Amino acid sequence: MPERQGDRSMESQTMETGSVASRLRGVVYTYFAANIAVAALLLTTVTSDPAAQAGHLHSQEIANAR
Repeated sequence: MPERQGDRSMESQTMETGSVASRLRGVVYTYFAANIAVAALLLTTVTSDPAAQAGHLHSQEIANAR
């Protein structure tokens, strides 16, 4: 039974889609990891550090005492 042309083109499209998906998978994982790293960096710069705040308050008290 001869193959139809439509079946062959559908098969090649499926193979192309699979290869594109496999190539993009690494890009997506890298992008996701970079976003997580940036979010973590932003959180560490925004989160208040009690020791730093205590030092800042102490310096304000000294400045006010003068």
